[in-house]
Parts: sequence; structure tokens; C-alpha cells
Amino acid sequence: LVSASVLLAVSFFLHDACEMSDIITGDFEPFVGDKVATAANACFNDTNLAEAFNMTEKVNFQQKLDEGLKQLDKINVSQSFQIVLGPLSDIHSVLGAVSDSALSAINQVTSSNEFPCPFADIYTKETIIKPWELNIPTDVTPYVIRDNFGNPISYSRMASETAESYLGRIYNKAGVCSAESSCCIAYDPLEPSCESEVYDDCDLGDNCVYPCENLKLGIVEGYKTFAILYDRERRMNADLGVMCPADFDDSCPTAEFKAAYS
Repeated sequence: LVSASVLLAVSFFLHDACEMSDIITGDFEPFVGDKVATAANACFNDTNLAEAFNMTEKVNFQQKLDEGLKQLDKINVSQSFQIVLGPLSDIHSVLGAVSDSALSAINQVTSSNEFPCPFADIYTKETIIKPWELNIPTDVTPYVIRDNFGNPISYSRMASETAESYLGRIYNKAGVCSAESSCCIAYDPLEPSCESEVYDDCDLGDNCVYPCENLKLGIVEGYKTFAILYDRERRMNADLGVMCPADFDDSCPTAEFKAAYS
């Protein structure tokens, strides 16, 4: 009887253990709760925890990174920047033409090369700012300078001479005689006789005329206008930000621009 009772108890225990094992292998929730069961079931069934908790999209960083890099490979960065810089470059070109008209007017006069004003110089924006740096094959002007005793004058800059003064000096050509009498070069203001041939150089006498004087004044005034426009042009380009002008004496953008918009 005792043996039978023991065998019966063991049988019930094994049966319950088997039933419990079947339940646990199917789902741990009745025994550990719904929060822990998800992880327990995944571990028991060899399932990825990210999949068990529906977090695959959230933790799959490599896949998202790879997809992002593939998209970046398709983007033409240079072209994209060009889309932005294109209009700015166009504006930069337009601004670069602000002073062109003034420079063109100056060159029309400085390269006219006609009697009695044989000027034959062509300037760029860089050389008109520093006209003494213009590449001229001779050391002195090919014409006589007014009030210089019948002599030409050096193209070299004198001390700290400004561009305006320099242009006024080298284009200050002597006059020409419109008649033979009362017309000469002033070698000596006390010279009793002042006679020359018609069209000779002169800087003294009633019949000495100065046809190049207005051209010289036009060059100087043209330079003043150019200098103002060129300065504005460079400042606008500096503020635009496409390219900082060379040898610019301010920052890019300008201090004025920074003060107004910073």
C-alpha cells in the first residue's frame, strides 16, 4: 500500500512537471509576467531581442547608415553648391563691371595717340590704381612737358606721389604754337625774343595754345570717378562673399557690413 502511494505521488509529480514544461516552453508569461516573458521567450526560442521587442528599425544603425551613404553617393555636391554659387557669381561679374565704363573712358583718352596729344597708354584696373607700374618701354614721356624747359619727364613715381598727381604730371603736355610770333618754350622768362614755327612746342606767349590741357583734366577727373566706383565695386564684392578682392584694404566682409548685420 505504501509503495503504491509513493508511486502514485511520483506519477502525479512527473505528470505536472511535464505539463508545466510544455506550458513554459510555449510561453513564460503565466510564470514571470508579460514584461519579462518577452525577453525570456526570445532567449529560449533563440530569437533576436530587437525583433522580440519590435525595435529592429530603431537599433539597426548600420543599415540606416549604409542607406544614407548610398543616398549621399548619388548627390553631386559640387553641382549642388554651384546651384547656390551660380547666381552669386553672376552678381559678382555684374559688380565687376561697375567701374568698367569709367576705365574705358580713361583709356580712350590715354591711348588716343593723335597730334598734338600723342598719348599711347592703356590701363587695367590694377595699373590705373598704380599708374607708375604700367609697363612702358621708355623711361620718359615721348613728348615735352609744360613748364619743364622743353624737356620730357620721367615715368617713375616721385616720392609718395598719388595716382591722381602722377597722371596730372605725365599728361601735362606742352602747348603748340598757333603763330610764329609770341610763342616759345620758356627757357628763360626774361628772353626778349619768343618766336617759333607753327605747331612747335611751347609754354609761353600769346599764340601758345594748349589743346591737350582738357584731355589731361579729363584723365584726372576720369581717374577720380573710377577710384570711387572701383572702391564701391570692391566693397560690394567683399560683402557678397564669392571672392575677396586682391590687395583689399578692408576685411571680407567689410567692417561696415559686419557692424550693420552682425
